[in-house]
Amino acid sequence: MAKTGIVSKFKDFRYALKHDVSTSDHMGTKEKLSVNLVNSGGDNCISTLKSSFFNVFLTTSLGLDPTTIALLATVTTILGYIKDPITALIIESTRTKWGRFKPYVVTCMPAVVLLNFAFMVNPFSDYQAKVIYVFTLEILLCILGGFAGAWGNMKRCLSRDKKERENYYKMAKVFRDITGCIPGIIPILIDICKANNISNRYVFIGMAIILFPFSFYSALQARHLRERVFLPPKANNFLSPKELGYNIRMVAKNKNAIILWWVNVGTIFNYVADIANAYVFMYCYQWYSLQTVMGVCGGVVSWICIIMSKKIFKKIGYKGVAIGYKMLMATSMIILYSIGFGMQWYYWLGVCLCRMIGASLEQLDGVATDLFQTDVWDHYEWKTGVRNETVTGLISGYVLMPISLMKPLFYAYIFNRIGFRSGENVVQTPETLQGLFFVYTIFIAIGSISDIFPYLLVRLNKKTMETVRADLHAREIAKEQARQEGRVLTTEEILAIHAEPVQEA
Repeated sequence: MAKTGIVSKFKDFRYALKHDVSTSDHMGTKEKLSVNLVNSGGDNCISTLKSSFFNVFLTTSLGLDPTTIALLATVTTILGYIKDPITALIIESTRTKWGRFKPYVVTCMPAVVLLNFAFMVNPFSDYQAKVIYVFTLEILLCILGGFAGAWGNMKRCLSRDKKERENYYKMAKVFRDITGCIPGIIPILIDICKANNISNRYVFIGMAIILFPFSFYSALQARHLRERVFLPPKANNFLSPKELGYNIRMVAKNKNAIILWWVNVGTIFNYVADIANAYVFMYCYQWYSLQTVMGVCGGVVSWICIIMSKKIFKKIGYKGVAIGYKMLMATSMIILYSIGFGMQWYYWLGVCLCRMIGASLEQLDGVATDLFQTDVWDHYEWKTGVRNETVTGLISGYVLMPISLMKPLFYAYIFNRIGFRSGENVVQTPETLQGLFFVYTIFIAIGSISDIFPYLLVRLNKKTMETVRADLHAREIAKEQARQEGRVLTTEEILAIHAEPVQEA
């Protein structure tokens, strides 16, 4: 009987997927699954492999020194600021029946997956050849990644409805948390290789081989995505200088967007702390796989937090969640540093608890951050009458270019200063271990404290956002009516449209 019930439910679910319909406000189940398969598969699996273990791979497997790695990051950052204007203008000027973003996600994301796979399979043993190979692939990834990264802006066009957005963001975080655990087996495998005197390079090659088919398949799922673009169709395919100039002026006047860029100040410290995090477990613990154990334990708590997030957000709001998380992280790290680095049981217990706090609440903080940023962009569109995230992101990138360039240089300086040495199975000095401990704790604390300020300074309360969303909805209706009449509303006409806000239940 139970079996029949399960089969019946599965058939109902399959029927619902087959006849799924999405609207401008509603994201159907099929669409949500496709979206998260791309986000969590093609994007997250490979990007987690690179972002979490990139420096570990470069230093312990390829033997590159921190200065070379910093030079690589600096070159790709500068290249990014050269190609970003071209990428942004091409994407924002695109007018196809598939929308602005989808054509680039469909074509470029599989290419990015292939390049990331090739990155891990570095065939060279000569140091200079390895460096050239790494630089070449990173430059190609930088160029194609700009177009594949259209996904980041595309997801903001999936729904106008606040609850649909919130539900999607929560589902996405759970999916990303689960798939992010897949590369988490790397620390365990590295410990096994170390115990058996085997090169840990084979760990990264093997993981790339395992993840490649799944990541490639999920990247191709982008063709199933629908896209609702909140822009009227245009007769021409290029933004005019006047339109671009207007966007730049509006972004410059948008203090909320400018305050949002403040978060990047904290990334200088978070960038270095994240790198130190891996080495703390690898060298201080002498048991790298403990990072996997902590990550899994934290992931379980994270999923519980996501499930309970509706009550949490309703009670204290997304700002309260974000601020509370950052204060908790800063406080716990300061306490841990005060205890002092050593082999005492309470020190190791403190590190484990801090790691679990971070892994447990990071995803919930991520949902809060996404909602916060979405409110800022909605408010920006409400004030200016335009929605152009790519150009906005481009301008913010140029404003923050010095910070972006400082991150790898700061990393190289700090790690050279503490005496960090690259190479497989290298024994670090006690001074280096103490330096890693300092970077791991204090830098996270500084970055967390810095990240609090945007939430305190951006004053977008519940009442304001209800008004914003009501007006934006009314404008969409007016735009559609004008479109049916064969005309396009001017910016002045759009800004003059207002509506009574709908009270949330």
